[in-house]
Amino acid sequence: MKVTMAKLAGLVAVGLWVVGIGGRAAAQDVEITIKVSPKLAHEVSQAVDVGRDLGREIGEAVRGAMVDLASLSRTGRMLSQDRDFTAEQVDRVTRTLQLGPSGSLELKNIVGDITVTAGSGREVTVEIIRRARGRTAADARLGLERVQVEVDQRGERASVQARYPDEHHAPYSVSTIYTVTAPAGTHVTASSIAGNVTIKDIQGDLSVDLVSGNIDISSAGRISVAKTISGSVTVTGASTDGSLEIGSISGSIMAQDIKCRQLDMSTISGNVRAREVTCGGAQLKSMMGTVEYTGPLARSGRYELQSHAGQVLFTPTGSTGFELQANTFSGEIRTEMPLTLQGSVSGHSMMRRSIRGTFGDGSAVVIATTFSGNVIIGRK
Repeated sequence: MKVTMAKLAGLVAVGLWVVGIGGRAAAQDVEITIKVSPKLAHEVSQAVDVGRDLGREIGEAVRGAMVDLASLSRTGRMLSQDRDFTAEQVDRVTRTLQLGPSGSLELKNIVGDITVTAGSGREVTVEIIRRARGRTAADARLGLERVQVEVDQRGERASVQARYPDEHHAPYSVSTIYTVTAPAGTHVTASSIAGNVTIKDIQGDLSVDLVSGNIDISSAGRISVAKTISGSVTVTGASTDGSLEIGSISGSIMAQDIKCRQLDMSTISGNVRAREVTCGGAQLKSMMGTVEYTGPLARSGRYELQSHAGQVLFTPTGSTGFELQANTFSGEIRTEMPLTLQGSVSGHSMMRRSIRGTFGDGSAVVIATTFSGNVIIGRK
């Protein structure tokens, strides 16, 4: 029996009708029996579980974003004024820091891009560009006076931080751009309210946290976190012996040619794509988008792919076998791989809505779930 949304809506309507009867029949007991097939009951239960998970995860994401809403609101007001400001003043300064081959650098910004590239020398150079705009040149100059960038170094640790005064109706807007060249082994932490972050060839510990902006990390080493609230995240050619967390609330995220112990990727609105990745385990989630995994599996590894409104695409490579649990509420499950199901070997292009099966020795565990979409098990 195929469950359509109309049938599900009908069940909900019956439930509301029963509640209505109960409310009116205050002086008498009314008993109504509705027969529902076990399969339908199971699928409705799955839908309820998905809805509960959806609400919990959205709530957690919103609570995580709340800490930055005040700063984002002030930044938004400042940016909205920028189009009315035609006068401009620019200040450029370059600082050289002696942090050694594996020093720590913290970059904090409010409005503006951050770019970090590995260099061949032992020094860290930071070019800081402040661009102030106002209705008049005097207003723009006032912006340069009041918005400062502080550079603080203590031994092998240094921080670069933009300081904005707490003004609600400033006659100026100021953006600050950091362009950094550092030894490949430098540990870098970058954060901003509104701006993009680009990091290339840095092999030290990396952590990037944005409110509004895109993240692009390539040929990097030990990345722990790459997260933005509004924007896309792309991580390519990275290798770390630890865990890698990539996240967004509104934006697609991509991990390609990655090696790590554990890969965690999640977004609310956008696609989650992990391509040519090698990891001991993975957890990939999207509320409204496609979830994709392509790469070899680790023995005893656990790989969870979940979408609420999108396809789940799973394409394992290599020879490691796996145990598969796949479910969809209103889509189909398609597999190009021979799976052993309840003691029999399935054919290719099998279409179902729920399967449990084993490929090869079943040493890894794969869980692929979507509420509204197809689950496709591919093969290279």
